[in-house]
Amino acid sequence: MRNWKKRLMKMLKTEEMIKVSITGPKSLQKNIIEELYRLRVLHIKEHKKTEELDIGSPLVNNEGLSELLLKMRGIISYLGLKKREGRKTWTLREIGATLGEIESKVNFIRQKETNEAAVADSKLSLLLELKKLPVRLQDYSNYQSLDFFAGYADELGKLKQELKKLTGNFELFEGSDGRITALFIEKAKSAEAADILKKFNFSELDVSSVKNSSKGIDELISATKNQKEILAKRAESVEKAKERLRSAYGEFLTYAESYLANEMKKSEAPLRFAVTEHAFIAEGWLPRKRLNELREALDKKTHKKINIDMEFGKEHAPVKLNHPKFMRPFRFFLDLYTIPEYGEIDPTFFLFLTFPIFFGFMLGDIGYGLLSMVIFLILKSKFPKAKALFNVLMISAAATILFGFVFGEFFGAENVLGHELPRLISRVHDFNQLLIVSIVIGAIHINTGLAIGFYNALKHHGLKAAIMEKFSWVLLQTGIAILFFVKEPKFAFYAGIAIVLVSVVMRYLAEGIIGIIELPALASNLLSYARLMAVGLASVSLALIINEMAFGLFRSGIAGILIGTIIIILGQGINFLLGILTPFLHSLRLHYVEFFGKFYKGGGQRYAPFGE
Repeated sequence: MRNWKKRLMKMLKTEEMIKVSITGPKSLQKNIIEELYRLRVLHIKEHKKTEELDIGSPLVNNEGLSELLLKMRGIISYLGLKKREGRKTWTLREIGATLGEIESKVNFIRQKETNEAAVADSKLSLLLELKKLPVRLQDYSNYQSLDFFAGYADELGKLKQELKKLTGNFELFEGSDGRITALFIEKAKSAEAADILKKFNFSELDVSSVKNSSKGIDELISATKNQKEILAKRAESVEKAKERLRSAYGEFLTYAESYLANEMKKSEAPLRFAVTEHAFIAEGWLPRKRLNELREALDKKTHKKINIDMEFGKEHAPVKLNHPKFMRPFRFFLDLYTIPEYGEIDPTFFLFLTFPIFFGFMLGDIGYGLLSMVIFLILKSKFPKAKALFNVLMISAAATILFGFVFGEFFGAENVLGHELPRLISRVHDFNQLLIVSIVIGAIHINTGLAIGFYNALKHHGLKAAIMEKFSWVLLQTGIAILFFVKEPKFAFYAGIAIVLVSVVMRYLAEGIIGIIELPALASNLLSYARLMAVGLASVSLALIINEMAFGLFRSGIAGILIGTIIIILGQGINFLLGILTPFLHSLRLHYVEFFGKFYKGGGQRYAPFGE
């Protein structure tokens, strides 16, 4: 029993941190940095320059590292390689020599690449459009007395009438599609003609690349197509050359990039240290249980030539979360919201307990649960970066199946193949009971949040503050419950009123007029949990309607069977998608707003040890 309590408290608390200050001579700075990077334990605190302590300078090889890293990342991007973590080490000379060889080969390939393919595509599209017009390419020339416009316009008949009002000295050609047009008009009227064209949504084509051509349009189209084929072959040879480079140097480039990036972090570490003329000071936090490991490693590395001071103050310490493997997927919700402050109760355990229950309660269907489990399993394999989310959803799908047995539902049906499914409660018929269950769940959830809030207030502000800020809400609920549910003895009514008044006074003393204004929020919070019933009822009602429509059509012949099948697939599919999305969002809201609002502040800084 004691071990169980200990494990539970460990899950609810963030890792205990200790602040250390490492002081040593500058001659040992590089060795210390190497060891800290290897240990991956110290969350370094950024030093801000003061009159007494300056900021450190990067290590001597920083400039060369930066230049190599930029070149390497440029080549990796050009070749389309994925970054990988590697453990192999090189000297900068070895990396520089190999990178120079690769760079010369990449430059040779780049010389073959031009933008000619894009130009040819654009030119071919233009020629195919101009072919719709009864105008030769030679006619698009620079004239002394004429201007021309080629492009698209609406209502060419009306356009022609407008132009006639302007001048009779023009020629308007209409393309085969009824939209493309070419207008030749005297230069004196070209500006006014342009204004008229705007009224008809004129969109001009740029013919500068083909005008004055000595070739006919068909000949030019053929030549452009041939050019595209040549360019396509050239692009193919370039891609093959890239593939050869990827095969020959891909592993080196990705692993060496990882190595250089790590070396760069080490090189820039002194920028976070405080320094004097001859010494440096590195401050930071680490888990208390790893202090001896850090001390022993640094003493061994420096032959005890450094000093480590400790501070036990907890303010502004970074947060390291303690979660067993089965709870870790639920960190997703804290990452989406905010992680706890140092020393604050970590709500991940409660998310693990209640999020799947709320989700399953709302969806609550064996068929939907099984289908969602399969889909989430497939999506998890397709999108490994979203593994945590899909693990949460699979647990929620399992809860959906469990509540499906509680409610006796299979894709909304309570009767399958002529057999009534066993159930504990019916969502369709036991409406009032389901509403009461939802409100009771809400009361338990909210008061759990208040209990955690009481603990936080007790720890940080003392017993009085905890009673006034959090216990006052419990008193308020107790008084209201007595007024509504306790009829005997008669003085219970007056006792209920007295308890309510005491809780109101406590709220006022705790938070002033704001505490009074917030009183109606309790009823609002409790009623929010009615959505557990409402969302599920909406889902099962829609499923029943779809099933009844489809099964009714099934009895009306082949056509009815086909239409009924379409209705049941589309209807159930839409209801299933809504059944996944809506419970997810409403479960999230009940935790973020109703639950977290009772105790959770968040805003912590994530523990990020140097070298991780």
